[in-house]
Amino acid sequence: MVVFYNLGLVSLAVLMLVSQLDFASAAVRVFGLHARDLTGDPAGNNPDPYVKVWCGSNFGGMTEFRKDNANPSWSAEFNFPNCKTKDDLKFQVWDKDLNFDDHLGTCQRRLDFASAAVRVFGLHARDLTGDPAGNKPDPYLKVWCGSTFGGQTEYRKDTAHPTWSAEFNFPNCKVNETLKLEVWDKDLNFDDHLGTCTKQVQYGSFTITCYLKKGTVFYRLVSLAMLILASQLDFASAAVRVSSIYARGLTGDPFGNQPDPYIKVWCGSTFGGQTEYQRDTANPSWSAEFSFPNCRVGANLKLEVWDKDLIFDDYLGTCTKTLSRGVFNAVCSLNAGTLYYTYNVQ
Repeated sequence: MVVFYNLGLVSLAVLMLVSQLDFASAAVRVFGLHARDLTGDPAGNNPDPYVKVWCGSNFGGMTEFRKDNANPSWSAEFNFPNCKTKDDLKFQVWDKDLNFDDHLGTCQRRLDFASAAVRVFGLHARDLTGDPAGNKPDPYLKVWCGSTFGGQTEYRKDTAHPTWSAEFNFPNCKVNETLKLEVWDKDLNFDDHLGTCTKQVQYGSFTITCYLKKGTVFYRLVSLAMLILASQLDFASAAVRVSSIYARGLTGDPFGNQPDPYIKVWCGSTFGGQTEYQRDTANPSWSAEFSFPNCRVGANLKLEVWDKDLIFDDYLGTCTKTLSRGVFNAVCSLNAGTLYYTYNVQ
């Protein structure tokens, strides 16, 4: 789970993994820290940034400084074995200087261990069986957390050993709620139910094996403490994350050649970047994720799909969504083909 802390001078992102001990305390691990668009001195020099981390009154340490870098990342990890609920998790961002280091900003959030941000990914199955005639199934999955339906995967035609690239995010799952995966076989009239997997939500990272009557399902589950911080309480702004991007059925040139597709992403007028292109495939998937820490609710999230060419790249279509808060699994029909992606607006 990527969490954005927005300051006047810094956009700081961290990953935080919490293992639940009880509802009053938890073991907290902070890692994956990086920042964007830090500013240095008035002369326009880049800063030499580092970060200090606390949980409550416990000082966890500091990162090393990154010399002359407005967009640093740090490999340091910080562990707090016994954080308390209602403790403040605090990050101070500093610019190292010859005499006195400059304070770039502070992020802090009061911890609440009663809810979790849940991510389900890495879904695959083995030895699924189809109809009594021995035909292979066309399997797909439906996913819930508690009563919240997260969506379903696309179906995989005629395979007993499917793999899905889809990811499902539940930002407001509760600890001890039930995560449920239903396995179905797509059919012409009525889809066949192959089995159900359930798992009680706890904090941590898990690799799950679920045995069905007609095969085995494997998936990964990460339950994280969800923290949202902003130095300015502007309830119209949002931290937006776009992930799990893939497409199916893209077409290339009129001669029947497959495309070399890539994606460009905007939120409002802010260009977030583009994926690398995938060579010679109508069914690409991308691991790239795009983050917009200062998007506005009501702004348009736009994804353009392009086919890389020697001279002029070919435009395959555009997907737009008007932002509202929540987690959404989007399906978008293009000029030729379909684009799938997940976006999380906090």
